[in-house]
Amino acid sequence: MDTITITNNKTAVLLYGEYRQFDIAIKSWDFLLEYDFYCSLWDTSHQYNKKLNIDYFQNINKDSIINFHKNSNVVLHNENIFSNKSELINKSRNFKSLFHWKSCIDLLYKSNIKYDKIILMRPDIHLSLLKDFKHIDFENKIFTANNFNSCELTSDLFVHDAIIMGSFESINYLINSFENDESLNHNSIALKILNSKFKNHNINEYINFQIIRPNVRNHPEQTPAVIDYCYREWANTHCEEDILFLDKKYNGN
Repeated sequence: MDTITITNNKTAVLLYGEYRQFDIAIKSWDFLLEYDFYCSLWDTSHQYNKKLNIDYFQNINKDSIINFHKNSNVVLHNENIFSNKSELINKSRNFKSLFHWKSCIDLLYKSNIKYDKIILMRPDIHLSLLKDFKHIDFENKIFTANNFNSCELTSDLFVHDAIIMGSFESINYLINSFENDESLNHNSIALKILNSKFKNHNINEYINFQIIRPNVRNHPEQTPAVIDYCYREWANTHCEEDILFLDKKYNGN
């Protein structure tokens, strides 16, 4: 990989994974809209929950992002590249997210634009800014939804991958510390950070985030309270059978 020169006061947002509720989530991203987006996404988005009678499918193209944010560099991938693994395996080992992480960092290198601050995040999260974002010092830091610097290296450590922030150096390290076939999960992310020179900080001091599930579309208003209710409803009804159902994407059934 080529080297990149880092300059001050340039921020990039790396969006990765499945499109899902991006069209709803971006309404809460006012403080991010001045930054450039680099997006690695699947060319479809499919969310299924039998108990809630949800079978929500979209074909995704570059305009699915650019129509909401002009300063977006988008690359789309066909999810069939993971057809040799079941959805349950992909879910437990998170190969797909790691694939998109590496795709995003490649986009950043190819941009020839020099960024010093990076926000790595999924497209389906609602954000609420708690402090002035522009004055956060990112140097030698990684911001996650957990503060575990004083913890020992244990299997109980947990980092949520919905949003992670840091300097170019720290995010570049985190992404490239994973081998292509290595599991990327909540614990492995924490261990990578603890084994690095970068100090972990709790992102919740600066940003509150909520994952938006597709059942929120059944409600005329998508307030934080509704988003939270729908997240819990989805968690309580989404099951292994629903995950296996999504394997049909790979064989055309």
